[in-house]
Amino acid sequence: MTDTAPPCTAYDEGGPAVGVSMVLVPCTVTVAHRILDNAARAAGLPRGLTTQVVMGLRDDVCGLPGDDRTERAVRAEIERARTAPAPPATTAL
Repeated sequence: MTDTAPPCTAYDEGGPAVGVSMVLVPCTVTVAHRILDNAARAAGLPRGLTTQVVMGLRDDVCGLPGDDRTERAVRAEIERARTAPAPPATTAL
């Protein structure tokens, strides 16, 4: 199946960028949304630009010309999520 969306499209709710985040970390949907939100907040830019950068990491074609603070924020959040301690195992009775 081929992705027909342009590689630099910004997705309102994260869409494919959530899936890409889940693959890069790996993590749950909730954590992927948190990564996108935290990166957007850290860069001080809209979440749409954050999703664009995540999709660029996947395709290695997108970048925000002249300003890489969003990419740095995304990479920092991904690294933070990768190195976060695993939550304690839950037990069910």
